[in-house]
Amino acid sequence: MVDASSSDTIHGCEWRCPTPTATNPKGLNVEIADLVERTLRDADGTLSAAESAAATGISRVSARRYPERFHTTGTADVSLRYGAARRPERRYGWRD
Repeated sequence: MVDASSSDTIHGCEWRCPTPTATNPKGLNVEIADLVERTLRDADGTLSAAESAAATGISRVSARRYPERFHTTGTADVSLRYGAARRPERRYGWRD
């Protein structure tokens, strides 16, 4: 039998799943993290923060914070796409 703590570790959500001894990083919400995770998992390829925001209905700033956190914990990849004369666009993809 797998307990909740083991299940969280198996599914890679130890940083955001509520446990009696751990808290979420300030400003990050479990439900929104799940929404962004599903969006990245379901995407064909990578998404920018703007594309993720449009797909989820959250702000672009939030749509960037969550994938950046996923990247920090090793569950998402970040790549850069260079455009004409603009800054590079950060693109996020779920790591399987």
